[in-house]
Amino acid sequence: MEWLSMLAAAGLFAAACNIDTVILAMGWAVRGVRPAFGHTLVIAGLTTFITWLSLALGRGAAARMGAAFAGALGG
Repeated sequence: MEWLSMLAAAGLFAAACNIDTVILAMGWAVRGVRPAFGHTLVIAGLTTFITWLSLALGRGAAARMGAAFAGALGG
């Protein structure tokens, strides 16, 4: 059951990162900018890496500071 909670947290975090990407794409669309496919892949790769890194660092920090304190900080 813990894996389901972790999966939900990862999904919510990924959705939050994707909202930033959607806003970026909307801004480009308003300006008439059409990014190349390669640029789109770079943005997607960086977003995925940053999401993974944030989750990994958060898990490590939570293990060191205790579950109660990490929960109080929002993680």
